[in-house]
Amino acid sequence: MAVYFLLGESGSGKSTALRAQVIRKSLEDPSSRHIVIVPEQSTFQAQQAFVREHPRNAMLNIEVISFGHLAERVFREFSAEKAQILGENGKGLLLALAAADVKRDLTVYAGQAAKPGFLAKLGSLFAEWDMNDISPDRLVEIAGSEELTPLLSAKLKDLSLIYRAFRTRLGSGTMTAEETLPRLSRLLPRSDIARGAYLYFDGFTGFTSVQYRLITELVRRSRESLFVFTIPEKEAALAETIGREQLFGMSAAAIRNVGRCAKEAGQSVKHRFFAGKTGAARTKKEDLDFLEKHLMRFSRETYPDAPAHIAAVGCRNVRAECRAALLEIERLAREEGLSWRDMAVVIGDQDRYIPPLEEVLKEAKVPYFTDRRAPLGRHPLIRMLEAALDAVSGGFDRDSVLRYLK
Repeated sequence: MAVYFLLGESGSGKSTALRAQVIRKSLEDPSSRHIVIVPEQSTFQAQQAFVREHPRNAMLNIEVISFGHLAERVFREFSAEKAQILGENGKGLLLALAAADVKRDLTVYAGQAAKPGFLAKLGSLFAEWDMNDISPDRLVEIAGSEELTPLLSAKLKDLSLIYRAFRTRLGSGTMTAEETLPRLSRLLPRSDIARGAYLYFDGFTGFTSVQYRLITELVRRSRESLFVFTIPEKEAALAETIGREQLFGMSAAAIRNVGRCAKEAGQSVKHRFFAGKTGAARTKKEDLDFLEKHLMRFSRETYPDAPAHIAAVGCRNVRAECRAALLEIERLAREEGLSWRDMAVVIGDQDRYIPPLEEVLKEAKVPYFTDRRAPLGRHPLIRMLEAALDAVSGGFDRDSVLRYLK
């Protein structure tokens, strides 16, 4: 019964080493249970990797789940605790109703309570509070602190009123998606899930306060726990002193917090293992490896040769930048035989770069996929349906009919 850390740089083979260890232990003891917890968006990819690398191409006593899937398992175990998950549209409606319920009692936000932009910000704020299990009573307690300015205290009191009205409107039979983990933390001590199992956490840079409470309970009931974080060996040696604002500060803070969770659970942190020393790491280019080791660090070292895999290109405008990226993509496909799916364009400002980039890619007939969420109202089918409804409700006026035909 102990907690271990598997650390290393990006690309050092941490996840590969983790999968090898899990598969080896599962084969040595077929009766053991191994639970690998990863972020929600990584579950399918991790499952594929385990099936591909397992000698039997099957996950017999290995589970790859996220915190959300873990909550669903526990909720099914306690069927009396089932609740309907409220969608984003329903949440927005309840926020508007809650703000209207307490509008007369607001002192700072009375004029903002009905504005869509304010309600959208409230939705994000309440989601953060739900994930960190912050209640309206806790907000009132914070607002009463003498250290706060009168304006900040008044704002917190207004927000606590809206938050309380929202919780009242929500009722006991419905919950938001962000409430899943706080409810799980209350039910987990009564559940038998993961009891006596080997636990592994991979793909996280840190955890919320609710997740740390869950980790404490999971570590307490596990046979052994292993946490994987991205942090080089040099920085890992200073994990106790690195601040969150520093490079790898989030990983260092997570290591410290997991250590506290282990102490609360009555388990000890045994060893720290570093990946990249067993041959599992992928081969890195020298110039890219030098950049990774010196980027955002206080070092005066310079790369001795001209970098072969790094280039800085200056262009007159955004469209010229997109054109230069297209030329490089075509060169890589033509001269080096890369597939379109093997190349990616990373941008910082989606609104400025995506339209001209998509335009030049379409002109060159290069297939692409844009990884972003687009508003539903931009879809041609939805716009056509809206125009049709406007035409019918507006007596087939000229503008609506033309918009429908367009």
